Amino acid sequence: MTLALTFLLIFGVGPALFIGLCRLSPDMRGVASLWVLAGGCTGLAFAVKSGAVTPGLGATAQALVPLAALWLAWIAVLALCMLAIRARVQDAATLRWAHAIGAMATTLPWFGLYTAQMVSER
Repeated sequence: MTLALTFLLIFGVGPALFIGLCRLSPDMRGVASLWVLAGGCTGLAFAVKSGAVTPGLGATAQALVPLAALWLAWIAVLALCMLAIRARVQDAATLRWAHAIGAMATTLPWFGLYTAQMVSER
């Protein structure tokens, strides 16, 4: 059950969140909100990992909060890139490809974590 939920979260929620964030307008307000989201998630990850912020969670949850926060920051940065592309590119086919590649890129950190785990087990 946990594996299926993790799979759904990584390959379903992540790309859906990216597509939702890409709907922001590519003006200063949309860009600033994504910068704040990325910076806030990164700050939260470092604060929880350093022990400055303890949300009262168990050890497993405290290990997962920084991972999830950094992943959300990654998705926000990808959405920032997509806003920049939307501001410059007018071709609909190029925009569709950029959306698809960005949605797929939301899963990249998890492949890196799996590779690191696989290498460390040997």
